[in-house]
Amino acid sequence: MEKLRLRAVLGNHPHIRAVKNGELRSELFDLDFKEFTPTNAAFKPMVREQAFDVCEMAIVTYLMARAHGKPLVLLPAAMVGRFQHGHALYRADLGTLEPADLEGKRVGIRSFTTTTGAWMRGILANDHGVNLDRINWVTFEDPHVAEYVDSTERAPKGKTIVQMLGDGEVDAVLGETSSDPELKPLFADPAAEASL
Repeated sequence: MEKLRLRAVLGNHPHIRAVKNGELRSELFDLDFKEFTPTNAAFKPMVREQAFDVCEMAIVTYLMARAHGKPLVLLPAAMVGRFQHGHALYRADLGTLEPADLEGKRVGIRSFTTTTGAWMRGILANDHGVNLDRINWVTFEDPHVAEYVDSTERAPKGKTIVQMLGDGEVDAVLGETSSDPELKPLFADPAAEASL
């Protein structure tokens, strides 16, 4: 009997290297890997078209897809995990910016529905009392789930999130890091923040 071939997208994570290079395999099926860089570029075709049989996916994308009736099944195997506090930046020329100071500011985020963005909004609201409705959100990509109605401001085509931050077109960004000395982390000690 011919083995089943499954179209699969998984990032190049160290803990799955043996699966991707064929050292660890199943007797029942083979995985035909499709490469996406970054891996999250595969989420949209997976959610909208079920383009693959197996696909790494951020938890918020999966939860939104299920909420909109997408026929996806979750296999709870974490591919990556991290605390999100280190993925928020602001312009150094604004002086010292605290989370509450984001109210009334323009804040960039790749897509309003990213997992990092959802975590960061939760941290801002729950841990720092930030009123998220008072932030002017600027997004750069469509949500992975087409049915989600995005009411944020869309960045001009061709602009990148860190470029807009550096150019002063947004005051802060979520979901990004940078070694540029003109950009400062919103949380000066992300590890300490994450342990609270």
